Amino acid sequence: MPRVTDSPTSVSHGKQMSDREGVLELSYSYDIKSVHNGNDDPKGFGHICISVDKVPAACERHADAGYRLLNDHMATTDMETYKDKDESLEFYQEIFDMTLKHTTEHAEDGFNSYFLGYGNYENEGKSRDADGASYARDEGLLELTWHFGTENEDSKVYHSGNSAPEGFGHICVSVDDITATCERFDILGVSRQKRLMDGPFRVAFIFDSDGYYIEIIQNKRYKPAGHEVQGKQFSP
Repeated sequence: MPRVTDSPTSVSHGKQMSDREGVLELSYSYDIKSVHNGNDDPKGFGHICISVDKVPAACERHADAGYRLLNDHMATTDMETYKDKDESLEFYQEIFDMTLKHTTEHAEDGFNSYFLGYGNYENEGKSRDADGASYARDEGLLELTWHFGTENEDSKVYHSGNSAPEGFGHICVSVDDITATCERFDILGVSRQKRLMDGPFRVAFIFDSDGYYIEIIQNKRYKPAGHEVQGKQFSP
């Protein structure tokens, strides 16, 4: 099977990285000897997910290649676990203007999953029973998983992956005007990890309601990022 890096059928075909709907960033740190995936204590990040044309065929291909299969998923998502569903949904819908695309309820297993993202399609908000897996057509969804009762815990429940044991780093949101966005964060009282003008790179990091990192970058479709290196402006 040929490996296609930018399929003509992709929603984001031909677009610059900061203007694409879904990009996976892999970061290698020289001083880290092992990583924590967030699925064992301390828990936090859950998984990434890739939508495919035929799940059985894809699973068979990966099994033949020697990869261990844990479960079948069908969406293009990044999943994180959250303490309080109402607080988390409000954060992403109000602060980032995301839309709740889809909800799956797993009462027998004690958790629900909420899929948020951008863009429009005719089935927003419908359940899996009514809608099948139509939300899998979207690229770059954020899946928030809430385990029943965690909102009643007094202390922090989940681990962000940015302190020992290290693993998951952050999600990233590309914006039309990064300066205006950061000014809005100040007005809304959003907690910062890195302010826009700190350091040589014109990116910002904030904390969400559970302490996960969110990187904010400039969408270069609208204007350059304006990084500074040794006092000189450049737009890579």
